[in-house]
Amino acid sequence: WYGARSGTGILDGWLVHDTDTAEVPGVEVARVPLIMSDPDATAAMVRAALDVAGVAL
Repeated sequence: WYGARSGTGILDGWLVHDTDTAEVPGVEVARVPLIMSDPDATAAMVRAALDVAGVAL
């Protein structure tokens, strides 16, 4: 299930904590701080998610 949608999985991209080392073949993995400690940190995480999804602002 946690593989690329191009195979048998459901993922195209995945955000992981910046200290994580997760790699999923065929899935773009972005390492970012995931704790929404303040509005700026939350905005950075959202920007990373949009970037992984290929959404331009």
